[in-house]
Amino acid sequence: PGCGKAVRERGKWCESCVTAVWDPRFLDRSCGNHLDGCYALGDYRGPLRKALGDLKFRRKTSSACSFAGLLDRFPLWEDLSDCSLAVPVPLSKERYKKRGYNQTDLIFRKYIRSIGKTYDDLLVRIRNTPSQSGLSRTDREKNIRGVFHIRRGADVSGQHILLLDDVFTTGATMETAAKELKRAGADQVTGLVIASGRS
Repeated sequence: PGCGKAVRERGKWCESCVTAVWDPRFLDRSCGNHLDGCYALGDYRGPLRKALGDLKFRRKTSSACSFAGLLDRFPLWEDLSDCSLAVPVPLSKERYKKRGYNQTDLIFRKYIRSIGKTYDDLLVRIRNTPSQSGLSRTDREKNIRGVFHIRRGADVSGQHILLLDDVFTTGATMETAAKELKRAGADQVTGLVIASGRS
Protein backbone atom coordinates (compact mmCIF):
# COMPACT_ATOMS: atom_id res chain seq x y z
CA PRO A 1 0.00 0.00 0.00
CA GLY A 2 2.83 2.41 0.69
CA CYS A 3 5.49 1.73 -1.93
CA GLY A 4 3.77 -0.53 -4.45
CA LYS A 5 6.12 -3.47 -3.96
CA ALA A 6 4.70 -6.99 -4.06
CA VAL A 7 3.75 -8.52 -0.72
CA ARG A 8 2.54 -12.01 0.16
CA GLU A 9 -0.87 -10.94 1.38
CA ARG A 10 -3.20 -8.25 0.02
CA GLY A 11 -3.19 -5.15 2.21
CA LYS A 12 -0.01 -6.03 4.11
CA TRP A 13 2.73 -3.42 4.49
CA CYS A 14 6.39 -4.07 3.90
CA GLU A 15 8.46 -3.48 7.02
CA SER A 16 10.47 -0.66 5.44
CA CYS A 17 7.29 1.38 4.86
CA VAL A 18 5.97 0.69 8.35
CA THR A 19 9.31 1.59 9.91
CA ALA A 20 9.40 4.85 7.94
CA VAL A 21 6.11 6.18 9.34
CA TRP A 22 5.12 4.12 12.40
CA ASP A 23 4.90 6.34 15.47
CA PRO A 24 1.87 5.48 17.65
CA ARG A 25 1.37 8.29 20.15
CA PHE A 26 -0.90 10.64 22.03
CA LEU A 27 -0.59 13.95 20.21
CA ASP A 28 0.85 16.75 22.32
CA ARG A 29 -1.44 19.78 22.57
CA SER A 30 -4.34 17.87 20.99
CA CYS A 31 -6.62 18.60 23.93
CA GLY A 32 -9.08 21.38 23.14
CA ASN A 33 -12.02 22.97 24.90
CA HIS A 34 -14.12 19.94 23.94
CA LEU A 35 -11.77 17.29 22.52
CA ASP A 36 -10.03 15.34 25.28
CA GLY A 37 -7.00 14.64 23.12
CA CYS A 38 -6.16 12.51 20.09
CA TYR A 39 -4.05 9.46 19.28
CA ALA A 40 -2.32 8.79 15.95
CA LEU A 41 -0.84 5.62 14.50
CA GLY A 42 1.88 7.22 12.42
CA ASP A 43 3.34 10.22 10.63
CA TYR A 44 1.49 11.85 7.76
CA ARG A 45 4.26 11.54 5.19
CA GLY A 46 5.81 9.14 2.72
CA PRO A 47 4.05 5.78 2.31
CA LEU A 48 1.27 6.51 4.81
CA ARG A 49 0.40 9.79 3.11
CA LYS A 50 0.38 8.00 -0.26
CA ALA A 51 -1.90 5.21 0.98
CA LEU A 52 -4.37 7.69 2.49
CA GLY A 53 -4.27 9.81 -0.66
CA ASP A 54 -4.95 6.77 -2.84
CA LEU A 55 -8.06 6.02 -0.79
CA LYS A 56 -9.27 9.57 -0.30
CA PHE A 57 -8.54 11.23 -3.63
CA ARG A 58 -7.75 8.51 -6.18
CA ARG A 59 -10.70 6.19 -5.47
CA LYS A 60 -8.53 3.19 -4.65
CA THR A 61 -11.06 1.76 -2.21
CA SER A 62 -9.29 -1.60 -2.31
CA SER A 63 -6.51 0.02 -0.26
CA ALA A 64 -8.88 0.47 2.72
CA CYS A 65 -8.13 -3.06 3.92
CA SER A 66 -4.48 -2.12 4.40
CA PHE A 67 -5.27 -0.06 7.49
CA ALA A 68 -6.66 -2.98 9.50
CA GLY A 69 -3.17 -4.39 9.97
CA LEU A 70 -1.91 -1.07 11.28
CA LEU A 71 -4.87 -0.75 13.65
CA ASP A 72 -4.18 -4.29 14.85
CA ARG A 73 -0.61 -3.44 15.82
CA PHE A 74 -1.55 -0.14 17.51
CA PRO A 75 -0.17 -0.63 21.04
CA LEU A 76 -2.32 1.91 22.89
CA TRP A 77 -5.77 0.31 22.68
CA GLU A 78 -5.73 -0.19 26.44
CA ASP A 79 -5.80 3.62 26.85
CA LEU A 80 -9.08 3.60 24.87
CA SER A 81 -10.65 0.59 26.58
CA ASP A 82 -13.49 2.59 28.17
CA CYS A 83 -14.58 4.01 24.80
CA SER A 84 -17.45 1.68 23.92
CA LEU A 85 -18.89 3.88 21.17
CA ALA A 86 -16.90 4.91 18.08
CA VAL A 87 -18.13 7.73 15.84
CA PRO A 88 -16.61 8.72 12.47
CA VAL A 89 -16.23 12.31 11.33
CA PRO A 90 -18.83 12.57 8.53
CA LEU A 91 -18.63 14.03 5.05
CA SER A 92 -21.19 16.46 3.69
CA LYS A 93 -23.91 15.00 1.44
CA GLU A 94 -22.34 16.77 -1.54
CA ARG A 95 -18.86 15.40 -0.92
CA TYR A 96 -20.19 11.93 -0.14
CA LYS A 97 -22.16 11.92 -3.38
CA LYS A 98 -19.11 13.04 -5.36
CA ARG A 99 -16.69 10.57 -3.74
CA GLY A 100 -19.17 7.75 -3.24
CA TYR A 101 -17.94 6.81 0.23
CA ASN A 102 -16.54 8.19 3.47
CA GLN A 103 -12.90 7.09 3.69
CA THR A 104 -13.10 7.07 7.50
CA ASP A 105 -15.88 4.45 7.30
CA LEU A 106 -13.81 2.26 5.01
CA ILE A 107 -10.76 2.53 7.27
CA PHE A 108 -12.40 1.93 10.64
CA ARG A 109 -15.90 0.40 10.55
CA LYS A 110 -15.08 -3.28 10.13
CA TYR A 111 -12.09 -3.22 12.47
CA ILE A 112 -13.81 -1.29 15.27
CA ARG A 113 -16.70 -3.77 15.25
CA SER A 114 -14.26 -6.69 15.27
CA ILE A 115 -12.81 -5.52 18.60
CA GLY A 116 -16.24 -5.30 20.23
CA LYS A 117 -16.93 -1.58 20.09
CA THR A 118 -20.13 -0.06 18.70
CA TYR A 119 -19.61 1.90 15.49
CA ASP A 120 -22.31 4.48 14.79
CA ASP A 121 -22.30 7.31 12.26
CA LEU A 122 -24.53 9.44 14.45
CA LEU A 123 -22.90 12.74 13.49
CA VAL A 124 -24.25 14.56 10.44
CA ARG A 125 -22.49 17.29 8.49
CA ILE A 126 -25.23 19.86 7.91
CA ARG A 127 -23.47 21.93 5.25
CA ASN A 128 -20.72 21.53 2.72
CA THR A 129 -17.47 23.40 3.33
CA PRO A 130 -14.38 24.03 1.22
CA SER A 131 -11.56 21.57 1.76
CA GLN A 132 -9.51 22.23 4.90
CA SER A 133 -6.32 21.52 2.96
CA GLY A 134 -4.21 24.63 2.48
CA LEU A 135 -6.14 26.76 5.01
CA SER A 136 -4.49 28.41 8.01
CA ARG A 137 -5.44 27.29 11.50
CA THR A 138 -7.74 30.29 11.96
CA ASP A 139 -9.39 29.77 8.58
CA ARG A 140 -9.86 26.05 9.31
CA GLU A 141 -11.67 26.91 12.55
CA LYS A 142 -13.94 29.41 10.76
CA ASN A 143 -14.54 27.02 7.87
CA ILE A 144 -15.71 24.15 10.08
CA ARG A 145 -17.60 26.09 12.76
CA GLY A 146 -21.10 24.76 13.43
CA VAL A 147 -21.15 22.19 10.63
CA PHE A 148 -21.92 19.08 12.71
CA HIS A 149 -25.19 18.00 14.25
CA ILE A 150 -26.06 14.83 16.12
CA ARG A 151 -28.65 12.58 14.47
CA ARG A 152 -32.14 12.89 15.94
CA GLY A 153 -32.83 10.22 18.53
CA ALA A 154 -29.16 9.39 19.16
CA ASP A 155 -28.26 9.11 22.84
CA VAL A 156 -24.66 9.71 23.89
CA SER A 157 -25.35 10.79 27.46
CA GLY A 158 -22.49 10.03 29.82
CA GLN A 159 -20.48 8.11 27.22
CA HIS A 160 -16.79 8.24 26.44
CA ILE A 161 -16.75 8.46 22.65
CA LEU A 162 -13.92 7.48 20.33
CA LEU A 163 -14.00 10.03 17.49
CA LEU A 164 -12.43 8.72 14.28
CA ASP A 165 -10.85 10.48 11.31
CA ASP A 166 -8.12 9.79 8.79
CA VAL A 167 -5.74 12.71 9.51
CA PHE A 168 -5.23 15.18 12.37
CA THR A 169 -3.78 18.51 11.22
CA THR A 170 -4.78 21.46 13.39
CA GLY A 171 -7.54 19.59 15.19
CA ALA A 172 -10.25 22.07 14.12
CA THR A 173 -12.51 19.38 12.63
CA MET A 174 -12.30 17.07 15.63
CA GLU A 175 -12.74 19.92 18.09
CA THR A 176 -15.93 21.04 16.34
CA ALA A 177 -17.28 17.48 16.21
CA ALA A 178 -16.41 16.96 19.88
CA LYS A 179 -18.24 20.17 20.77
CA GLU A 180 -21.45 18.81 19.27
CA LEU A 181 -21.04 15.45 20.99
CA LYS A 182 -20.46 17.15 24.34
CA ARG A 183 -23.46 19.40 23.74
CA ALA A 184 -25.52 16.23 23.28
CA GLY A 185 -24.32 14.89 26.63
CA ALA A 186 -21.14 12.93 25.96
CA ASP A 187 -18.87 12.79 28.99
CA GLN A 188 -15.56 12.50 27.10
CA VAL A 189 -14.49 12.57 23.45
CA THR A 190 -11.10 11.15 22.49
CA GLY A 191 -9.83 11.11 18.93
CA LEU A 192 -8.05 8.42 16.92
CA VAL A 193 -6.55 9.01 13.48
CA ILE A 194 -4.35 7.06 11.14
CA ALA A 195 -1.81 9.84 10.69
CA SER A 196 -0.71 13.25 11.81
CA GLY A 197 2.10 15.65 11.05
CA ARG A 198 2.14 16.75 14.68
CA SER A 199 4.22 15.35 17.51
